[in-house]
Amino acid sequence: MPYVEGRAPWLSNLLCSLSSVVIQLSMYLTPSFSAPPIPHIELYDKTVLITGANSGIGFAVARSLAGMGARVVLLCRNEQRGTEAKQKIVRETGNERVEVELVDLENFGSVHAFVERWKSKEDRNIDILINNAGLTYARLTMTQDGHESAYQTNHLSHLLLTHSLLNSSCLSATARIINISAFGFFLSTPLDEYTSPARQILDNYKVGEELPYEAMIQTYRGSKAAQAIWTMILQRKLRETERWRNVVVHACHPGMVKTSIWTQPLGIVSSSAPRAKSFIAIAKRFGVEIDKGATLPAWLATSPEAAKKDTGGMFWAPGIGSFWNMGWRWVPAWSLERKRQELLWDVWLRDAGKGAELTL
Repeated sequence: MPYVEGRAPWLSNLLCSLSSVVIQLSMYLTPSFSAPPIPHIELYDKTVLITGANSGIGFAVARSLAGMGARVVLLCRNEQRGTEAKQKIVRETGNERVEVELVDLENFGSVHAFVERWKSKEDRNIDILINNAGLTYARLTMTQDGHESAYQTNHLSHLLLTHSLLNSSCLSATARIINISAFGFFLSTPLDEYTSPARQILDNYKVGEELPYEAMIQTYRGSKAAQAIWTMILQRKLRETERWRNVVVHACHPGMVKTSIWTQPLGIVSSSAPRAKSFIAIAKRFGVEIDKGATLPAWLATSPEAAKKDTGGMFWAPGIGSFWNMGWRWVPAWSLERKRQELLWDVWLRDAGKGAELTL
């Protein structure tokens, strides 16, 4: 695994800068190219769980994997939208093994309730877990658990869900865990216990107050950086166990995709900041449709190459047509610091609360 702390920081940052250029080129040039085909893998004996699966990338990935025969479970917080998504997938793929489970990632209690329901099932074994759901708010919004909403929804609840399923022996010994991160990881301020964006805005703004563009976007970036770093740590810890050493964990940037996260009524589209308006305009102009945005997550979930142990813990991003293939990318040097990673791990376990500690 090339993600090592010992490499000279200047070299790590140089490699990260080169990766950043490739990712940004892919975001602006990808609309001009066709998406690479996803290999059709027979998944008739596989169970897939996807959060935020009633729309956007989550829906497109669910439809793709259902088309390969998988049993697909849509984890949604709105029953009607989840049911509508299920019906559409069944209609378009002919696969009736599509289910809906209600989970609200802004509520740890909802995550716990789902895990309790799930582990009581006879057919509870999960082969692919895709942590996809995400949001951002233009105003400071808190969850009932006391966290900034994007931090909890995008990161903490996915950590809690994944760890709880592992602790409950609900994942197969060769499962794949795919965390949908974002290029924002590369632009995030370095995370630690005291300077994470989600904590800083709690000190500087009141609940309900509109956030300046930079505060809003840094909070989102910080949550995506957290997902990517958690991916590295989780992979390392699982590899050290006998039971879970063959589980592979990936993080990925799916591309600039036209998803509902950019049009949510309380999200960035409602911001009065000129830079927010510019961002939305760029996303509309250069963003790709959800089917193309689902290509990389679906590939990571099914490709034999992505199941190799030496690919785990990596951050993946799309390529540009035939010029650069989909592949892992170099990440910021600060994110590789082992001491920082272990500190963040402890912070996240504390923030996610009961059930977050892994019992490996």
